[in-house]
Amino acid sequence: MCPPTLRDNLDAFLGHLFLTSGGTRYVPWFGPEVLLVETFPESKPNAATPLLTALGLERRLGVPRLAIEHAVLAHGPDICLSLGLDPMEFVVTCIPFDAYLRLAPQWGWGAQERWTHFDGYQVTRQLHFWALVGGNARYGGPHDVASVARTYDSERLTARFAIVRRRRFRVREAQGELPLPVQEAPHS
Repeated sequence: MCPPTLRDNLDAFLGHLFLTSGGTRYVPWFGPEVLLVETFPESKPNAATPLLTALGLERRLGVPRLAIEHAVLAHGPDICLSLGLDPMEFVVTCIPFDAYLRLAPQWGWGAQERWTHFDGYQVTRQLHFWALVGGNARYGGPHDVASVARTYDSERLTARFAIVRRRRFRVREAQGELPLPVQEAPHS
């Protein structure tokens, strides 16, 4: 089996319904942005950090998405306030796939046979929400994107958090942030 390419994953994002934790269509963003990301080594998948403690989570390894969702909703706004960030403008979330992909080479992520929780969900035909995960070296490393049940709690799954601007979750097409497709001139 060949590991997926970035193109394969972008095709999947376009061909299937993926939503951000903000409830909007997930469109990977590869433009410039500022975000705060936990950068602990992937070789320490249960790293204790002040953010993990502030979220009220005892561990990050094997935590199901439902527990993460509860922790982020309960403690995320206070974490933003403690950092001097407006919780109406910033949100604590799992690292977005596109941010993970951009940062993976610098931090050596995607080299372990372990999944990382990514922000967002795949919506199935039966209207079930499956949590986005990825980064498993066995299935494509940084380019790997998959989805699991929100109750999945395998020890092969770790949580990495980020603080991002809420505007990241807005539908970019409506804001004109995505470039218009280039049209070729007719041949003469």
